[in-house]
Amino acid sequence: MSRDKAEKQKQKAKEMLGISDERAKEIFEEQPDRKQQKKKQLEKKNQ
Repeated sequence: MSRDKAEKQKQKAKEMLGISDERAKEIFEEQPDRKQQKKKQLEKKNQ
């Protein structure tokens, strides 16, 4: 996904949720980590 598109999504989410820039940034930056953690957990289960 392009950086510009990601920025627009973050802005839209921020407006919909009524949250600050900092909170939106936290949420959007957390997501990949959560996905990676879940993937690691699934890999451990399947071993």
